[in-house]
Amino acid sequence: MTDRNIQVKRNERPAREEAAEPARDRAILTPACDICETEQDIVLTADMPGVPADAIDLQLDQDVLTVTGEQAEEKAEGRDRVHTGYRTGIFRRSFSLLTGVDRDHIRAHLANGVLTVTLPKAEEARPRKIEVRTG
Repeated sequence: MTDRNIQVKRNERPAREEAAEPARDRAILTPACDICETEQDIVLTADMPGVPADAIDLQLDQDVLTVTGEQAEEKAEGRDRVHTGYRTGIFRRSFSLLTGVDRDHIRAHLANGVLTVTLPKAEEARPRKIEVRTG
């Protein structure tokens, strides 16, 4: 990232996440994510294939943004699985937010299995032009 005031970094905590839900018999998957930056926002995109919008939970607790989404297990009637190319389960990933994010205006959108979370930069973190005076 080019802006030193705002950083979103991946927060690796797989052991805690798995231990948090011992009663579930489903895999905890880490969704693939991209993080991009514009002058106004930091944009996080996460692959959430097969997860409906109402099964996504986006939580901001202190400085940690956690994305969770659960896929429904699908079993086709009259078919036995011989091979599967992807796993199903619960997607979960956490990110540490540092200073410079306007936390009151974070928004999220889901389309075609991709969750887009827009984290607006706080006014003081946005780039600005400084006038150079002479004389």
